[in-house]
Amino acid sequence: MEAIERSGENNSATDRPTLRVEETPRARSLREQMLSARRGRLVPVDMSRFPDWPQSLFVKAPSSAAIAAWEQSGITFGKKGRAQIKPSPTRKAELIQLTLCDSEGVLVFGPKDVQDVAKLDADVVNHLFAAARKVSGQDVADDDEEDEDEGN
Repeated sequence: MEAIERSGENNSATDRPTLRVEETPRARSLREQMLSARRGRLVPVDMSRFPDWPQSLFVKAPSSAAIAAWEQSGITFGKKGRAQIKPSPTRKAELIQLTLCDSEGVLVFGPKDVQDVAKLDADVVNHLFAAARKVSGQDVADDDEEDEDEGN
C-alpha cells in the first residue's frame, strides 16, 4: 500500500494533482518525529582569525520558510520573465542577521541591524557569511556545481 496517492482532483492554487496521505500508525509516528524534531541547530563559529572580535558566536539553522524568503528577496525577473540575481550591498548581512546567535540560540541582530552589519569589516562579514551559508544549506548546490566543473 502506498502512503501517498493521487486523488485525481486538481489543486486550483498550484494546478497540481492533490495528494492524500494515508493515516497509518507508521506514517503518523514518522510525521510526529519530524514535526517535533529540535529545530535551529547551533554551530559554533571559529573566530580565532579575528581576536579583537567576540569569540563565542554561533550560527543557527534557519527555517525553510526564512531561507525561501531570503532567496526570493534576492531575485528579480527580467522583461522575458527570466530570474536574475538582484545586486544588493546588504545580501550577506541579511543572511548573517537570520543566523548569527549566542550560545542559547538568541539572534544577535534584528532586521533593523542589517545596514549596520553590512558596514562591518569585509573579511569578518565574509567569514560569518560562509558559516551562515553552510548552516542554512546554501553552499551545497555551489559545491556540487564546482565538482561538475572540475570534471569537465
